[in-house]
Amino acid sequence: MSEKRIMSCLYMIVFSFMIIPGIAFTSTIFQDDFDDGTLIPPWNISFTGAATNNTWTYSEQSADTWLTVTNIGRAYFTSNNNSDLTQVLLTTTLPQSLNNFSLSFSIAWDTFGRNDAMQLVQLRLTDILSCRYYDAWVRNNGYVSVNDAGATYSTASGYQGSALFHVTRTDGEIEVSIDGIPVFTTVNTIPLSSLTLSFGVYNYSGASGTATFGTEKVDYIIIESDEYVAEYPIPEPISIFLLGTSLVSCVFYKKRGFITHNQ
Repeated sequence: MSEKRIMSCLYMIVFSFMIIPGIAFTSTIFQDDFDDGTLIPPWNISFTGAATNNTWTYSEQSADTWLTVTNIGRAYFTSNNNSDLTQVLLTTTLPQSLNNFSLSFSIAWDTFGRNDAMQLVQLRLTDILSCRYYDAWVRNNGYVSVNDAGATYSTASGYQGSALFHVTRTDGEIEVSIDGIPVFTTVNTIPLSSLTLSFGVYNYSGASGTATFGTEKVDYIIIESDEYVAEYPIPEPISIFLLGTSLVSCVFYKKRGFITHNQ
C-alpha cells in the first residue's frame, strides 16, 4: 500500500474522532418510575413539622408503578398559612449540574370529594421553579400550579385528578407545559443540580373545619439532557460506524495494492 493511501486512511480515522465530540446526544440523566417496591437512594428523606418516618404512610409497588402517599402525621393549629405545613421531603442530587435539560413529572391526587382535604404534592427544581398540586383552603378545592421566585401560574383542580408537567430549558429560556398545553415561561440560568419531591398536609383546625388528607401519587420523574458526560462513555453507533468505515477502507486499499502488485 502506497504512502499516499496510508495517509488517507489515517486522515479518515482522525476525522472520525474529531467529528464525534461535535455531535449532541440526548441522555437520560435521572429517572425514577417508582416501580421497584421500595424507596432507596438516591432519595434522602427528611421531615418538617409533625411528620416523622413513623407517621407517614406510603407504598411503592411494581404492580401499579406509582409512589402513593395515604397519610402524613400532623399537629393541628388554629391558623391557615404555609408556615403550618407538615411535609415529607425526598431530595436527590443529580450526577451533573445541567444548563439545558428536559424534565417530565407525573402526579395524581384524590381528596375523596372533601373540601377540607388540605394537601400538597410538589417537585422543586432547586433555585429554579416548582411544579405542584396544592390545596391550602379548608372550604375549597385546590390548584395545579407552576411558580418561580417572581411569578405563578395556577389553575383550579377537582377533587380528583392528575397532571403531567413538562419543563424544558434552553440557554436560560424555560418553558413549562401541563398535559401538553404551554402555560408558563421564565428565564433562569442557575444550573439544575438537585430536586426535592414534597408531600404535605396543612395543619388547620378551627371554625371553618379540620384539615383532612386524601391520597397523593407520583408516577415518574425523568430528566434528559445533551450535556451529560458519562464517566465511561459508551461509543455511539455513529462513532462505531465511522471508525469501522475507516478501518475497512484501509483493509480495502491494502488488498487492492497487493492485487495490483502481483498482476
